Amino acid sequence: MTTPRIDTHYIVTEFGAANLKGLSSTERAHALMEYPYCPDECPEPYLGRRREVGWALYGLLGIRKGDRAAARRWHDQNFIRRGVVTSRSW
Repeated sequence: MTTPRIDTHYIVTEFGAANLKGLSSTERAHALMEYPYCPDECPEPYLGRRREVGWALYGLLGIRKGDRAAARRWHDQNFIRRGVVTSRSW
């Protein structure tokens, strides 16, 4: 089931909760950046799986492992140019 963004008022996990009701898309992005929905430390086996899946997805885009310039170009194309706020730093 897919729920439209506008219908999502709260995001709740074991790490906390974020109230998104009535916020614009930009305000929602800012609120979620402050929301700890993912732990700072990712233990094994989850860290290895996350990396494996991430590089597999980049591989589908023709980006080789370690090619930070190509990864950054893809990031810019999908986030910055479309006006989406992102907290990812490179």
